[in-house]
Amino acid sequence: MLGLGQGAMGPGLIEDAFAGNEQAQMILVEYRLPRLLAALFIGAGLGMSGACLQGVTRNPLADHSLLGMSGFAALFCVVSFYLFSQQNSLMLFLVSFAGAGFAMMLVYVAVGKGAVDSTKLILMGLALNAMASALIALTLNLAPNPFAGFEALRWLLGSLDGIGLQDLPIIATCSLLGLLLLSMTGKGLNLLSLGPDEAISLGLRGRGFILLIILGSGLIIASGVAAAGVVGFVGIIAPHIARAFWGALPSTLLWPSALIGAIITLTADQLVMALDQQIPLQLGVVTGLIGAPFFIYLIGKGHRSWS
Repeated sequence: MLGLGQGAMGPGLIEDAFAGNEQAQMILVEYRLPRLLAALFIGAGLGMSGACLQGVTRNPLADHSLLGMSGFAALFCVVSFYLFSQQNSLMLFLVSFAGAGFAMMLVYVAVGKGAVDSTKLILMGLALNAMASALIALTLNLAPNPFAGFEALRWLLGSLDGIGLQDLPIIATCSLLGLLLLSMTGKGLNLLSLGPDEAISLGLRGRGFILLIILGSGLIIASGVAAAGVVGFVGIIAPHIARAFWGALPSTLLWPSALIGAIITLTADQLVMALDQQIPLQLGVVTGLIGAPFFIYLIGKGHRSWS
């Protein structure tokens, strides 16, 4: 996997690195390895986030974009492209966290007290996504020049091209912390599968439970959007594949979904790197081409895998 690519960065890269070629070693350590690890961390986070959100909303088509956090993280990043002439990865992470945090706050306030209202969560997410999409379109329309708008649009399609060693600590920390928080929701998801009122009667603390999901998903989404743009459908596909092998109990799907999400994202990125083309294919395009037919298949089958 580390040896995929074209030209000087192709299959002979690993052999050259072990043979003492300093340029090959630099490419391998500072470019290829961070990209591979970032794909694993981001994909794992998206997979588990999708499993949690499908469980809490009892909607088999839910994923990490449901609560509007990815939309607002992307919106804030796109705006920053025009406000700051000098971009760096740290600034992009901070801006992305601000956008996701804004959406997190709105969702948490909207949840209210008492039973977990999945309908309210879905409607709030739809409203936030619609707002973010409209504002992103407006921002692109008001781009100071066509080149700036094109660069922002390419970033929105998702890519791991710019990942470096300096980005890995933030991606790894946020992803691992998010995975830890989401893994703590398994018992609550099992109770919620019985129904919201039954879950409350059995001891589920609605706001604390939702807070874990919002914080865990927010950390994963904000760091993922800052590092790779918007990568869609991973959170939908991974839980359904996991459900086919591990059953429908929500708590048993969390880590398998993370594993499958990591594999999907890494595989998609390897396809991007392996294809020989003048204009590189974006990661979000590949996951979309894989995920959209799967999305249609789920609708056509009436979500039988969910039941």
